[in-house]
Amino acid sequence: MKLFLFLSFNALMLLEAFGNSHESDKQALLKFKSQVSEEKKVLLSSWNNSFPLCRWTGVTCGCKQHERVTGMDLGGFQLGGVISPFIGNLSFLISLDLNSNSFGGTIPQELGNLFRLQHLNMSFNFLEGGILASLFNCSKLSYLDLYSNHLGQGLPSELGSLSKLVTLLLGNNNLNGKLPVSLGNLSSLRVLSFPENNLEGEIPDAIARLTQMVVFVSATNHFSGVFPPAIYNLSSLLYLNMYGSGFSGNLRPDFGNLLPNLQGLSMGNNSLTGAIPSTLANISTLQVLGMEFNSLTGKYAMGGETSVHGDAYSFGILIFEMVSGKRPTDEMFGGELTLRSSIRSALPEQVLDVADELILHNSLRIGFPAAECLTKVLEVGLRCSEDFPGNRLEMS
Repeated sequence: MKLFLFLSFNALMLLEAFGNSHESDKQALLKFKSQVSEEKKVLLSSWNNSFPLCRWTGVTCGCKQHERVTGMDLGGFQLGGVISPFIGNLSFLISLDLNSNSFGGTIPQELGNLFRLQHLNMSFNFLEGGILASLFNCSKLSYLDLYSNHLGQGLPSELGSLSKLVTLLLGNNNLNGKLPVSLGNLSSLRVLSFPENNLEGEIPDAIARLTQMVVFVSATNHFSGVFPPAIYNLSSLLYLNMYGSGFSGNLRPDFGNLLPNLQGLSMGNNSLTGAIPSTLANISTLQVLGMEFNSLTGKYAMGGETSVHGDAYSFGILIFEMVSGKRPTDEMFGGELTLRSSIRSALPEQVLDVADELILHNSLRIGFPAAECLTKVLEVGLRCSEDFPGNRLEMS
């Protein structure tokens, strides 16, 4: 009898705890909604006390026994405002996707309370204040996408403590300083991308330990030194984009033998010298190759014949250079402002503001519809210069 009463008491306590936790999740989401800009709250109209929590727009719950919130997907809703710190109360949250909104302010410190979080996407917002240290409490994170914000500051060494990371996307964030050596601890990492920042120094040798890497993107930064020796150890690489990264020196003759699985290789607009490795012809999988704007000698070939495939990324940048009369390395670009970002923000209404005067003069002289045509051309450039090769316009 005592055992029965004891178990019954525990069951009641558990039910009460789950009920209170369910209510806690609801209140946290309502607090989140309260910080969304007024004109966009209509998109979250189902978030109210008369509608079941697990049927709220963008909300996913776990098992029926306790119906805790495990997922929150508001990607592409164009919501404004700031991210409420009460989001840290969603203690069962596994996936949080807020990409392609207009959230400003900082990433809440309370996000570090979400120790179950595995997937975090806050790309394409206006977040600032750096990558917060509390984020590294989320030790189960496997996917972290902060692309295209205004984070600034440097990369904390604690980043290397997220040992389960598979994908890390940090491009276009005005990041500065050097890459932390601790990145070499991320042994599960397969995608590492940090283009369009102000990172400097050399690529750490510790990167050589990331042997599962398939995508590495360092394009448009201010690195120095020779082509990173660590890269030669990443034999699983499929896509390597180092366009405009600031590297110099020669490439190893056995380049193609060391990186035999490459499908896309972009190394244009560096200060590379010496001969183009003949072993590039040994990479049977190579589809996209760009080595322009260097001081390399010789020809590059795929399958024994000179390549007819342009590097889509390089072609996109070339379009920007031809239309604007500027280059990504010009002194006017730095911080949040890159050649690509300046053109992206100008389209379509201000396209004539970024066009070279000579193009405008000639267009007007012959009655050319400059704005309409330049917009279409630059849109091609934007599609060609997407961060991920798989998202770029195909070229043949």
